Amino acid sequence: MSNSVIVITSHLNSEEKVDVINKQIDKLKKYTDIPLLHASNFLVKENIQEKFDYTVIKKNELSNRYSISWQIINEGDKYKNYKLLKKVHDHGYSHLDLMLYAFKICKSLNFDYVYHINYDCLFDEDNFKKFINNGLDKKQKFYKYKLINNDIRITTQVFSIKTNEFISALEPKLNLYKNGIDKTNFNLKEGWLCEEFFEWVFNGYYGFKMNDNEIEYKDLITNNIPNELNLDGVRLSYYYDNIHNEIIYVITNNFSDELKITLNNEKGEDIKLKKYSDKIFYSEFIDGKIYYKDKLITRIDKNKIKDEFFVNIINNG
Repeated sequence: MSNSVIVITSHLNSEEKVDVINKQIDKLKKYTDIPLLHASNFLVKENIQEKFDYTVIKKNELSNRYSISWQIINEGDKYKNYKLLKKVHDHGYSHLDLMLYAFKICKSLNFDYVYHINYDCLFDEDNFKKFINNGLDKKQKFYKYKLINNDIRITTQVFSIKTNEFISALEPKLNLYKNGIDKTNFNLKEGWLCEEFFEWVFNGYYGFKMNDNEIEYKDLITNNIPNELNLDGVRLSYYYDNIHNEIIYVITNNFSDELKITLNNEKGEDIKLKKYSDKIFYSEFIDGKIYYKDKLITRIDKNKIKDEFFVNIINNG
């Protein structure tokens, strides 16, 4: 155990995430005396650094991978045959790259076995002890991916493995995830999630066994798509409407004839959302920080929104 370390990876770009890691580290320090290394691709406040034995910060490396989804609406004459598109950057490469960097730091510090935990994974004490005890034989231990696709067998959130085994397996293959598809290389598939690629590397390519070492944990942070808002229980998504040079807001729940929403820009000026139908509102084109009831809810970048959350008209002719 003396050559083992717990690695916590994070991207602390909101106060909510900072609050979560503060509570998490306090809890983990009560559970164990194993050294703790924090790896982040975002600046870490000094009061958080002081709680860890080691803190490393790496530039957030991005890939050219995106996930694209869309929906079609037909609302009167103004929004007839509207195709609303979301082009969301895939941060899976950043996650894997940060883990690889952290493992290399662990190697330089002579830690030969790593317990990896994403910062927002909540364990109770019994499951944390099970997680640690599972790795006492210093063999690889992977755990079930529980979120979206039950066919994905392992998660990147929590696992443990020998330091050198992780580096040797992931480092030669990571650029395949960043740069695209090499169809000659073990049937790596286009559109794979980070976890699917992770499983392909450790199980499919190198043949690491996926053992049933089940533990229970909760994810404290749900990653929201940047154009999705929750305003007092009213959920909506916004898009740039290039046809009318406006912002269109599509409500996904709580349709109401009496619904009224007013946002504010950085200057404190009101941005009133005008109602077009029960589920469609619109406003003038806006950018910068957007507030709701004095709380910052999103930032709209006028260049990004036109490329990431935008409208196409479907031509039925």
